[in-house]
Amino acid sequence: MPDLFEKDRALIFFAKEQTMVENQMEIPMKSAATAQSLKKRGKQAHMHYEPTELDYEILTYVKEYYLLSTWQLVNLHYAKGSKTRASTKLQILSGQSQKTPAKVYLYREALERKAPGNPTFVYCLATCGLSYLRRNGYPNLTRRFRPCETRGLSYLHKLHCLNVNDILIAARNLSKVSPDITLAQWRHDFDLQKIPAVVTFARDLTTSYSGESVQQTVRLVPDGMLDFRLRLYDAKVNEWRRVILFEVDRGTETNSKKFKEKILAYIHYCLPEGGFEKRYGKTNKRIAYIVTRGGEKRLIMLRHWCEEVLREQHFEQEQNLFRFTSISQQTDQDTGSIREELAISPTLFVQPVWYKPFEEEPDTLLWKP
Repeated sequence: MPDLFEKDRALIFFAKEQTMVENQMEIPMKSAATAQSLKKRGKQAHMHYEPTELDYEILTYVKEYYLLSTWQLVNLHYAKGSKTRASTKLQILSGQSQKTPAKVYLYREALERKAPGNPTFVYCLATCGLSYLRRNGYPNLTRRFRPCETRGLSYLHKLHCLNVNDILIAARNLSKVSPDITLAQWRHDFDLQKIPAVVTFARDLTTSYSGESVQQTVRLVPDGMLDFRLRLYDAKVNEWRRVILFEVDRGTETNSKKFKEKILAYIHYCLPEGGFEKRYGKTNKRIAYIVTRGGEKRLIMLRHWCEEVLREQHFEQEQNLFRFTSISQQTDQDTGSIREELAISPTLFVQPVWYKPFEEEPDTLLWKP
């Protein structure tokens, strides 16, 4: 019996020694695998996409237009049918691409879905994007990135901004179809909000038989400013200039009194030696209303309100100052739903689709081809 017990003890001791040897062999293997995994993770963490010259240009576009969509980037830089390429670039710069890890140069946000299908994404500059532009010499870059400001905008405000951008981009592309006309400079709605025009004028009381008037002050902030130049080398005057202040009308203003006040403020603002001349100089000018919701019915209503102001305030001679037109939003061919993109072409500015007050025949906003 003692010999048997001694034999069992020897077997148990041998088994323990074998287990310890195997564990000692596994430890280096596990440590090596862990170290390799950590090294791989560290490499991925430090692997950042290096922006190219094209990326710098895209970040510049986003800075200029505040909010930018994929279709707008296509209209600015790419050929038609390049939506996938533009979308891929925006995904990379917003840090949303799994294939190409990158810093968040752009902040991406999905618009509220109003129809079936994929949501529309809009992009604005993030902190890294602003820093990158500063490091690469972008001039006069003082704006900071605040995500709360973008998130705080309602769907209608964002859609309004996209509509304004569509018009600004179409004006920018006009020289591609009309080489004689160039867009010398332009201003965005968000830029003009920083320098509002305050107009004080006397409004005649049309309900009073004594010819009384009241002083009124209106804060004017157009949705955009377009400064066009026409160059004719075979004419006596080599360059013609026309400044357009435009308003995007989405049918939300139902108060005719407020609309008429704004029309009257524009008239006084554009009078000789008025606020317009002080800001933009002596030049030919237009106030353009672009209806993007409500169609022809809304267009007729706005013209009617404008005509009433011109009659009541005895400014019929200023009818040529105003133009009205209507454009619609794009329709998705697959689902039939209305998209956020405007169905706008650069030729809009030279086509006879703009209506004056008191006239039934349409005219052009700029010079006729």
